Amino acid sequence: MKGQSAVELTLVLGMAIILSSPFIISSQSTVLDLSQASQLLRLETSLDELESNSNLLSDKSFPARRLIRVSIPEDVKYVYNPIFENSSAVVFSVNSGGHRTNHSIVLDYPLRVDNKTNLSREGVHKVSLKKVDNGVNASVVP
Repeated sequence: MKGQSAVELTLVLGMAIILSSPFIISSQSTVLDLSQASQLLRLETSLDELESNSNLLSDKSFPARRLIRVSIPEDVKYVYNPIFENSSAVVFSVNSGGHRTNHSIVLDYPLRVDNKTNLSREGVHKVSLKKVDNGVNASVVP
């Protein structure tokens, strides 16, 4: 009798696993989507912090400084920093879900980002912001 009940229990558990496997597989893609969304939200938060601290420094007198942390997801491919006559931008080009999107801030003063290639690497980076004569300078602290 004990052998028969063990076989029946094994069969019931096997059927339960087989029947629940489509739900488990479909939930994996949802977990991956949530992970990507979380990483992009951290990037947006970092951009907001970069913008607010840069704005604060642009209003201060020379030699004001700030040190912030910027969280970069693994899918960042490029960092652009176009500087115009009286404005600038910081643009992160991100591949997420098979699509390329840009996450950016636009500023009313020149913000020059040194060593942009270090900023495109995944992880949390320390970024030093410094007031200079014609705007703000940002550089990744090694």
